Amino acid sequence: MLKEEAKFIGNEIKIILKEKKIKSVLDIGSSTLEFRTITQPFIQQEIFDLLERNRINVIHLDQKKAKGVDLVCDIDKLNNLEEKYDLVLCFNLLEHVKNPKETIKNIERLVEKKGTLIITVPYCYPYHPDPIDNLFRPRPQELASLFTHCQLINSQVQKGSWKRKNRLLVFSFSRLAIDFKWNFFFNNLMTFLKGPQVTIINLNKKD
Repeated sequence: MLKEEAKFIGNEIKIILKEKKIKSVLDIGSSTLEFRTITQPFIQQEIFDLLERNRINVIHLDQKKAKGVDLVCDIDKLNNLEEKYDLVLCFNLLEHVKNPKETIKNIERLVEKKGTLIITVPYCYPYHPDPIDNLFRPRPQELASLFTHCQLINSQVQKGSWKRKNRLLVFSFSRLAIDFKWNFFFNNLMTFLKGPQVTIINLNKKD
């Protein structure tokens, strides 16, 4: 996640908390407590500290069992979950699933009626398989249109700044070569020239 992305999301949540009573939050693809607090501490500082200060229960869901993961669930099996949440968060996950549209359908089902959903995906970002990268890079309106039971409230293509650029450059292009994704080489190069950008959408569940 980009620092600028985390800050934008935090500001959106502040607005939501003024307008709605949020009791439950599901964080899909949360990664570990170490990732949220040490590797990228701004995630905790901008987003989850805010929710904790408001005494809101957050369930962190990930497919790997680790400290800071409350619910272990394979992303492809979200349809097995029954509980619904007032606020569902999903950050930079959809580019790593085999079927983004099916995953979106399952995520949308977990949002309470009139609940809120905040989703981010890369818009301009290098190839980064974890374990795959399906190169899903939609614009805000394109992404929002896939959530058929939700209404778009706010959106942003958020620009960020590079850190560890050389390391990421080497990793990305080496993975392109290994995975034979040479048709995306030019797009990958343009990403580094423009800098990273992410698509962020804030949605309300209609029914």
